[in-house]
Amino acid sequence: MLKHQSNADAARMLLEHMASHGLEPSTHIYTILMSFYFSRTPPDFAAVDALWQRIKRANAGHGAPVDGIFYDRMIEAYAKHHHTLGIASSMQFLERMGKEGKRPGWRALEAIARALADRQEWARLGVLVSDLRSNKGMLRAAPPACSAK
Repeated sequence: MLKHQSNADAARMLLEHMASHGLEPSTHIYTILMSFYFSRTPPDFAAVDALWQRIKRANAGHGAPVDGIFYDRMIEAYAKHHHTLGIASSMQFLERMGKEGKRPGWRALEAIARALADRQEWARLGVLVSDLRSNKGMLRAAPPACSAK
């Protein structure tokens, strides 16, 4: 629907239909929708925010499960639009990944680093690089999984 037809209304209707039947979209569907909203000209920031709010409300308020790819795309897209939206959203998604034990991909890290440099936020960029080198702060790794014996 989105890739070939660019039909955002049909995608929204599909989400509503799924919700009315108690079905939760997969992280892949959420990633596709977010990427689509950001790729529009101009980007549909209201749709991005509405979908993010929906994701956070899902699962009885615990949030829909999303994967590292979803977060990477969010960080990349917000970083790309930092002139319009600021850098806070990219940083918040990066921090959220760390809290969930997910690691950002290199493209996401590069996008946020470039946005910080473009904004001349050298101190924040230094913290990002330091966190990456030390595996602490926003970029800490997930705690080791318990092995079953």
